[in-house]
Amino acid sequence: MQGANNKLQIPDGFKDFLPEEAYQKRLLEEKWIKLFKSWSYKEIVSSSFEFYDTLTMNVGVNTLSLLKTIDRTGHILALRPDMTSPIARLVATRMKDQLFPQRLFYLANVFRYENEIQKGRHREFFQAGIELIGPKGPQVDGEIIALAVEALKTAGLQDFQFGLGHVGLTKGLLKQLGHEKGMENEIKEALSHKNLVKLSSLLKLSRQSLDKEIFNLLTTQGDLDTMVQKLKGIVQEPGFAADVKEMEALVRTLKAYGVEDKVFMDLSILRDFNYYTGIVFEGYSENLGYPVCGGGRYDDLLGTFGFNCPATGFAIGIERVLEALNKEGSPQVFQVDYFIYGSDETKAIEEARRLRQKGYTVELAMHNLSQGEAEQYALKKGIKNILLLK
Repeated sequence: MQGANNKLQIPDGFKDFLPEEAYQKRLLEEKWIKLFKSWSYKEIVSSSFEFYDTLTMNVGVNTLSLLKTIDRTGHILALRPDMTSPIARLVATRMKDQLFPQRLFYLANVFRYENEIQKGRHREFFQAGIELIGPKGPQVDGEIIALAVEALKTAGLQDFQFGLGHVGLTKGLLKQLGHEKGMENEIKEALSHKNLVKLSSLLKLSRQSLDKEIFNLLTTQGDLDTMVQKLKGIVQEPGFAADVKEMEALVRTLKAYGVEDKVFMDLSILRDFNYYTGIVFEGYSENLGYPVCGGGRYDDLLGTFGFNCPATGFAIGIERVLEALNKEGSPQVFQVDYFIYGSDETKAIEEARRLRQKGYTVELAMHNLSQGEAEQYALKKGIKNILLLK
């Protein structure tokens, strides 16, 4: 419980946005809205609250991370921990009779309980993202990844890369290596954290050169063409050969979009073993120690809501992108174009109106100022143009 000295503070894990921060956030959102619309995505807005039982139908939701409450009728509610589950529920219940594919985008706040508040992880955070629901295949996944790349470019980020993985391929390679039953979660954790010593101890590695090649392929990053060629020579499980062809076709699509230079392959990217069903990816800024974007294919999720339909998408952490932009030294600040002062109020208001109609940002003085006072005020506010009307 917060003490008396903290009663004017907000709870841990939440934050206020001061005017400059709010301006940068809104500017970024407006850029993405324009981008997403240009790719034929339509905005969707879901409820902030969901029934707890609805959210826990999704195997990808960590129930310990849900912020819960009880309404006056006794129903257990939870704040949405992401946007994909609410949109899947919404599409499955209210949009299944519409024409597919459905291209949807959102800008929203989401909530997750974090035991330890640390940099990059909060209990309320803001996301922008898209969901492409209906079709599947390399062309579809290629559009999603290409749009994610364009979103970070549009934001103004310079130093970023995307890591591309595939849950099916990773499972296939792990199956070839062999491991004891019931160790999947430990293996996933070791692989995703690149704990190579623990991973090698969990897997039944032999001294055969093929096992070494598979282990290296799982634990190293590489350019798309090189990694695909290695996969074609290594994957022996018949059920996973199609995944290799799918990845090869996806690389061709990424080249067609011209984004292959921003994407490398990393089969240790898993995100959530049970949630994702195909490709997975994460976007990284060189200036942050955690991803700014993540997504992938989740073909089974809508089926939990009674509507079997393939889907894929991504979410971008708005605060994380803003942090990366600030570290690159490229944030945009709110700028006033004109400051108007003087004794003739009518003239000042008319001139302000005229300039605003031309698209300028104008601030009117609220009381009489001398020329020196006006110049000093404009200097402190960073306003270059001063008009005196008397």
